[in-house]
Amino acid sequence: MKKEQENNFTDRDKKLLEMIQVMINESKNHSEILSYGIEEKIKLLAEGLAMTNENLERFKEYVEERFNKVDSNLNMLIMRDSPSRSEFDVVKKQVRKLDKEVFS
Repeated sequence: MKKEQENNFTDRDKKLLEMIQVMINESKNHSEILSYGIEEKIKLLAEGLAMTNENLERFKEYVEERFNKVDSNLNMLIMRDSPSRSEFDVVKKQVRKLDKEVFS
């Protein structure tokens, strides 16, 4: 049946079919080239994203470490410089004494 179909085509039809087939093949090749280029770009983006995530994770660890040091130093300063309970009691007594002297 295919033979019969081919016999029904004129030479002009055959040339047209050949041209169409050539165009289809060229389109396929062009599409493959484009898809390869896109695939490579996606790979580069994925690598860049992975590197960015690694850098961000290292930065996060660094910042967390620094905050912990600052927090520790701040706690030490607070403990060192905060008055004791007995010192508060002394000040409280002095304030009460002054209060009595001023308002009596």
